[in-house]
Amino acid sequence: MSNEIFGWFNFDDIYLDAIDKCENGANVLEIGCFFGKSTEFLCRKIKESKKDITVYVIDTFDANQSFYEEILKGRNMYEVFKYNLKPHLDILKIFKGDSTDLHHLFENNFFDMIFIDGDHKYNSVKNDLQNYYSKLKKGGIFAGHDYTEKCGVPLAVNEFSDENNLKISVSRTSWVLT
Repeated sequence: MSNEIFGWFNFDDIYLDAIDKCENGANVLEIGCFFGKSTEFLCRKIKESKKDITVYVIDTFDANQSFYEEILKGRNMYEVFKYNLKPHLDILKIFKGDSTDLHHLFENNFFDMIFIDGDHKYNSVKNDLQNYYSKLKKGGIFAGHDYTEKCGVPLAVNEFSDENNLKISVSRTSWVLT
């Protein structure tokens, strides 16, 4: 199914590793889910694993409507996302809004994996790193996408890594902090 959903997704290795490491009752967070290509893969693989894992997503669902008009076909991005994830709504919790405004909704040490792929501007990435790192359980996976792009991701991740004595590993175009 995820092959049929528009978007960019090359971090299946990180998601599969997270599912493998997660135990029943785990919670994972994806910041920035676009039309749901990676979210659908994650949910499908969780169900195949037969593990009880809840997936949380945060997105503004404010794509450039005219640019994606052919995909949207008169619908809004939120409707398309929910349509694409319809088989997985039972394990999915959707939060519509800016991640900067929503971090307070989650307790510290709540998530087993956090994957950041929202706004790629430096300040947004830095805010997500700072606001969500405490939400990660000890030993959890803290990762994100587009580390190699000419955007704010590499600079924000490098600074956060240095400030918190974390090591950066790069997998394809994604980063993982340990």
